[in-house]
Amino acid sequence: MKKLFAMMLALVMVLAAVPVLAEGEETYVAWIGEQKYTTLEAAVNEAKSGDTIMLGEGKFTLYKKGADTKGKDLTFIGQGADKTVWNIGAEVPDPANFGTEYNGDYSFDGAGTITFRNMTLQSGAADYLGFIRADNTIVENCTVNGKTFYWGYTSATFKNTTFNAPEGDYAIWTYCSPTMTFDGCKFNVSGKAINVYRESGKFNVEVNYKDCSVVSTKDGKAVMNINDSLMGNSKFTINISGKNSVTGLTSDDLNKEYKKEQEDITCSKLFEFNMKYGNGNTGKTIVNIDGSFLTVKVTQSNNLIDSLLHLYDLCMSKVRQSELHVLTDLVLDELRILFRVTRKIAIHDLIVGELEKEDCALVVITFFSRRFKPSLNFFSKFYIHIYMRLEICNA
Repeated sequence: MKKLFAMMLALVMVLAAVPVLAEGEETYVAWIGEQKYTTLEAAVNEAKSGDTIMLGEGKFTLYKKGADTKGKDLTFIGQGADKTVWNIGAEVPDPANFGTEYNGDYSFDGAGTITFRNMTLQSGAADYLGFIRADNTIVENCTVNGKTFYWGYTSATFKNTTFNAPEGDYAIWTYCSPTMTFDGCKFNVSGKAINVYRESGKFNVEVNYKDCSVVSTKDGKAVMNINDSLMGNSKFTINISGKNSVTGLTSDDLNKEYKKEQEDITCSKLFEFNMKYGNGNTGKTIVNIDGSFLTVKVTQSNNLIDSLLHLYDLCMSKVRQSELHVLTDLVLDELRILFRVTRKIAIHDLIVGELEKEDCALVVITFFSRRFKPSLNFFSKFYIHIYMRLEICNA
């Protein structure tokens, strides 16, 4: 009897130690300033454009919640990527909708600028996932798991964000954003990272890639796999700058994954053209390498050709020093031979101002570079632009 009494007393003490919500007491998951909300959708419905909504720990979504986001600029801030998770779309995409956008998330259809900070954004491995028809999206200090197609319909910006791609698949497609920016991002992939591709040429697409790193568990495609076959009268512009690193991927070459023609080889770890399923290189792509200018002065006592060669050497040194991994030594050697032997100068859109006494004229030079044979047409297929400025001065 004493033993039974002792067990009952112990049970009473345990129950007494368990916190019990008082009648009417609620659990809050979102805050706008001092105002507390028990559901995310309640906070969003009351939010005004420009408001910041703080999220607690746990899992969140607005998928099929009917929250009012139209016309609103909203910022969502979590407690950290390990504590706050936002699910993009359904947790399990509907197999009946595979190959369509209907597994996408329309929570921000008609919204203005939507910003996510300090959280994990969870997608899946199916195609056409993402936030559909938001105007602009900003993702900062976040982790994005899975594959996504849809972000801001005007612009999509990713800053200090980690992408974890599905096994053997891309982390992201440049599918709907006219301007897409990756700044200080990290990509954890297995042979594929960014698919630069659209299914129509309704508008130009600009991809800005700066100070990013890629770690791949196996060799595969370059970081940006480009297919411009459906761009029509539009084009892709790829702007690469800063210090970028690539681990686990080798440079694009003749027989890396499948045989390519030499004119389609980029010799780069950062970008290549997808020729596997047709012509992914139709001349609708421009790649800009570091938009900064190098400057050298030339006087009448100097030879212009020699000065241009000197400027070229400076540029190549800059490419190497910034670890862009864009041009291999072989490409540099071929260009050097072309310059010095044939005296052909790779200048596109040469602009020379009026040269007056004691004044300097600015010459903006775009050096074109790719792996090629001297017999080929110099401007062909795609362009790599390295911007430099030359000052030609009177003696």
